[in-house]
Amino acid sequence: MRLKSTSNVLIIATVILGQMSSQALAQKPDPEKGVDIRVQRQYKRIALGLKNGKLTEQQANNLRTLVFNVESDVKSKREGNSGKLNAEQLKQVLNALSQNANQINTALGAGTSQNAGADALGPNWKPGKDGAQDPKALLKQMKKQEARELRQEKQANEQIIEQQQLDYEKEVISNLGQQKPAIQKKKNTALTEPDSKVTGLISADTMPATFYRSEELYLKSLDQIFATSWQILASHHQLPLDQHAAPFTLLEGALNEPLLLVREGKTLSCLSNVCTHRGAILVEQGCQSRSLRCRYHGRRFNLDGQFQSAPGFENIQDFPRDKDHLPKVSHHSWGPFSFVSLNPACSFDQWIGDVQKRLAFMPFAEFVFRPDLSRDFDIDAHWALYVDNYLEGLHIPFVHPSLTSVLDLKGYQTELLPYGNLQIGASAPGSKSFELPEHSPDYGKQISAYYYWLFPNLMLNFYTWGLSVNIVMPQGHNKTKVRFLTYVWRPELMEGYSPADIVQTEMEDEAVVQSVQQGI
Repeated sequence: MRLKSTSNVLIIATVILGQMSSQALAQKPDPEKGVDIRVQRQYKRIALGLKNGKLTEQQANNLRTLVFNVESDVKSKREGNSGKLNAEQLKQVLNALSQNANQINTALGAGTSQNAGADALGPNWKPGKDGAQDPKALLKQMKKQEARELRQEKQANEQIIEQQQLDYEKEVISNLGQQKPAIQKKKNTALTEPDSKVTGLISADTMPATFYRSEELYLKSLDQIFATSWQILASHHQLPLDQHAAPFTLLEGALNEPLLLVREGKTLSCLSNVCTHRGAILVEQGCQSRSLRCRYHGRRFNLDGQFQSAPGFENIQDFPRDKDHLPKVSHHSWGPFSFVSLNPACSFDQWIGDVQKRLAFMPFAEFVFRPDLSRDFDIDAHWALYVDNYLEGLHIPFVHPSLTSVLDLKGYQTELLPYGNLQIGASAPGSKSFELPEHSPDYGKQISAYYYWLFPNLMLNFYTWGLSVNIVMPQGHNKTKVRFLTYVWRPELMEGYSPADIVQTEMEDEAVVQSVQQGI
């Protein structure tokens, strides 16, 4: 235990029509990988269509939802079949992808396929004998069509995107030049006044590559970084009202600390969930009880963790001692959330104070969890690389072109906080903005989002409709799980938000983060 007291474009769908057999499917090289590639290419095609004005925001969201539904179906089928698609499932998925491609074509003005279940193959395609379709010829034609349309899209968008990127870079360089004198004046106070906001830095380096590669440093970080930090409970909800105690594992896959959330009246608190006798798990599922009893040897505790009794220990001298009580864990409730820390390096209010003060106008207690808009992503990269990517906005026009229709990148701001970072997303013309009260430091500005990162692994993304929570959960020195939890405040403002939005942005981030992991 670490307690002090006890120690995540067009896709031409490969579709088999009519007479094509499962043997023909087997001849296709790596069909499983082909499905995943086509899904991601469809997401990219939609993003490019939105970028160049061929799609409206609503059209893009509808198309993304179609692709997301296929992606979810693939995941479900694989989970039920040892991670693979059988021949019939593959055929169904490819047909669904083909139908998606038809709808994308129609929305972009590229026409639709002439054959149900197949993408447009061009005017030179002809069926085989007696109208039968030759699978090899079909695949060949589809690959040619895919390459042709990708080239056309690249030519149509390359100059637009490149010019936008050049304009953005020029703006950033200009802003840095204007800020340099002010930064120089503040460089000393930035180091000596930790409670003040830091507005700039003269120079900085990323951590050495060893930090991201070393398993030894990773293991040290669990005790020195994560065990001393505040962690949000990733269980999606508070303790149910009909229970007095609910077990959970803190930062599963990293800290793996067995803890217990308990309720006494209206008060929530947190205890170690390890029996002080022989180390057995004390409570294995949520329960209604006025006391906690270990099923191993019958040792009993009150809901405040105080030792109550132990069969066979009635006349033991100097018993119970302080270490026989359940250790208490630092806990804090805020809105619909619970936070705990094994050995906090700072107070909860110091850690989250800027969020509480700046966004006090948002009724956090009214936020409602939406499991249908929440999911986990597994990434083959060090947890800090994912955080590094989140902490800079320079990559947005390069990696997330669809976001440029929502955010005004020239007005994008970053503030350094004592225990975190805030990125303020200025609204692009026509985008929804917060209705800010007069006492807000941002009153009068058009803002679409507040992106908070709180050390070391929590991201709170506030939008006009509510909150998207991202929890970065280390699973090893080169493995990370990112949990996306969606909480809704004003559902009427969510018309442009869907699970597909989450997937697209996350896939774009995952690709570059995993690329950096390979590079180092």
